[in-house]
Amino acid sequence: MVQNCGETRQEFCNSRRIPPEYHEGDLGGMDEPTHNRVRVLIHNTEYTLRGDASEGHMRRTAQRVDELMNGIASAHVRLDERQVAVLAALNLADDLERLQEQHDLLQRRHDQTQARYDEAQRRSDELQRQLDSLQSQYNDLLGLLDEQTRVSP
Repeated sequence: MVQNCGETRQEFCNSRRIPPEYHEGDLGGMDEPTHNRVRVLIHNTEYTLRGDASEGHMRRTAQRVDELMNGIASAHVRLDERQVAVLAALNLADDLERLQEQHDLLQRRHDQTQARYDEAQRRSDELQRQLDSLQSQYNDLLGLLDEQTRVSP
């Protein structure tokens, strides 16, 4: 979603202690052109977000992080900004992990249902072939019976 928070590549690399030899490498498309740019306020700090997500999506995402950080900070007044941010990140990672588990469960159920459907479709096709064969045999027998009744007085 967000490719750059207004930092230069050098600032980004330095703030994350990325060795200089990797400064010119790909850092998630930070140098690629983006479609949207939006300024947001997260926990009393202004950020510029740039990305290919809609402005509304970026604003809602930033608002969620802001609300989460503010909630943590107000519930735990002794925490510093970094600790608040880490707890917010852990909460979001926990949400993501739970959603991934739910997604995986739903995917397995979908796959099982698809397999049952495919088997039912295969069985239906087989039964249709049998029905067609029986219908053909029935028509042949009717034809023979009709022939015999015309030949026999």
